[in-house]
Amino acid sequence: MSSDNDKKIEEECKDEQEDDKSKPLHINISESSSNPLPEWVGGNSPARFISADEILSMNRTIEKMMIAHEIAVDPEFTIAKFTEPSTPLHRQVRDCLHKAYFDSLREASISDNDITKGKFKEDMLSIFKTIRHRMLEVIPSSACTIQSEIKGLLDDEILKNQSDENIIDYYELTTKALTTISKLCALNRDPLVNDALNEKDVFEKLKKTLNLLKLMKIDYEDFSLYQKRQLFMQHSCDYEREQFMKLLEVDKGAANITYQWLKKVFDNSEYSVLATLSNTEVSEVITQAYMCLLTQNPDEYPETFKFDEKRLRKSSLEYYCLTILLTSIFIATNLSGKDIAESKDFKKKLKNNLIALLDDLSFDNLKEKLENIYLQCNLEISKAAESFGQHLWSESQSKELKEQISSIENINNPVRKIAATRISSFIQDIISERGKNNCRVPNGLSVIQDELIAMAKSFLYYVSHNRKTYGVLYGTFIDKMAKT
Repeated sequence: MSSDNDKKIEEECKDEQEDDKSKPLHINISESSSNPLPEWVGGNSPARFISADEILSMNRTIEKMMIAHEIAVDPEFTIAKFTEPSTPLHRQVRDCLHKAYFDSLREASISDNDITKGKFKEDMLSIFKTIRHRMLEVIPSSACTIQSEIKGLLDDEILKNQSDENIIDYYELTTKALTTISKLCALNRDPLVNDALNEKDVFEKLKKTLNLLKLMKIDYEDFSLYQKRQLFMQHSCDYEREQFMKLLEVDKGAANITYQWLKKVFDNSEYSVLATLSNTEVSEVITQAYMCLLTQNPDEYPETFKFDEKRLRKSSLEYYCLTILLTSIFIATNLSGKDIAESKDFKKKLKNNLIALLDDLSFDNLKEKLENIYLQCNLEISKAAESFGQHLWSESQSKELKEQISSIENINNPVRKIAATRISSFIQDIISERGKNNCRVPNGLSVIQDELIAMAKSFLYYVSHNRKTYGVLYGTFIDKMAKT
């Protein structure tokens, strides 16, 4: 149960979160700040040597930052994402090791060698000690009755005496432990409990019991995280920022790419002629910098986006896909004429069919995709024209459609530029307003409204976290650029 202090903090967090939605983000870059950044964060630093201890310390810091970051930006985060093997090979290696271990126990259990028998007894006692420890880990301290039951069932001294006297029944003991476990685990784990209870081989039964306890611990940790999520998110930005500053203390060049990313945007902005910038102007430069990451798909991402690089690449590809999709729809509807373009569900059907064609679009295969886009657009227009009972779609129009669709490959294609500008302007408004719900989808984008909002929502989520975490650092960099 949360303490009164925890409740008070949670209430304050909720209030602050509501305030965040009602007012724009302000970045204080004044020299009188109570928590100023070191002067050296603003530019390139001379080379220096880094010790092995510093590298290990940096790795540990990065690991902690990554976990904290994932919890904050991934609404579906679970502890299992960091405890389960990340590749099929890792899973196979883990499963092979587990199988080899329990196979060796099975062989030792029927051995006539006294040393092997003694080692087998020690290993089995160690397993039940682990089971006892893991069971107690997932039981609330208030559940005194169940705790006493487990401690009595798996008492170390009693089990050792039974083992020494060769009267211990490993199968029965495991069954009793599983029966107790069944009272504690979540309903979705019942099939695993029943599977373990029905297992006839004692060593398979033990393996399934240990796996079940591992999953129960993850369930317990996920539930605890869910209860404290708002509280955690409130402090995760501060934690990430503090850890990043520690990295900068070890390696003063750890933000060089970040600095150059902001500098490029600042130098090309209308504010580059100013010696000082207001908080609003600084915030606008940062917003433009975010949009550059989305629309330009750079080879290198800022260090402050290290944990979001995969998300950024996904958002960039979605933006690219929506741009090609909208451009194709613009061209098709313009050439088809008003009657066809405004016929019932024409745009919707065309969009859905084109989305299917663009499912595996990449930055490298647009040319080959455009041929299929033309064929689909031509088919949809022809079918719609036939429904009017008139020859509204000629061969020359079909040829012109093919030429215009093919020209989409050129990034300077005027229709493509219009589509890209409308999409990017809408997204820029979204991330600039930070949480306001009055951003209207502009004319021309309604046909892709659902897809656009889904992409913008995802982008806004982790960009807002990034701004809140590193906004002060970005402001310091931009302030330094303006004064240089």
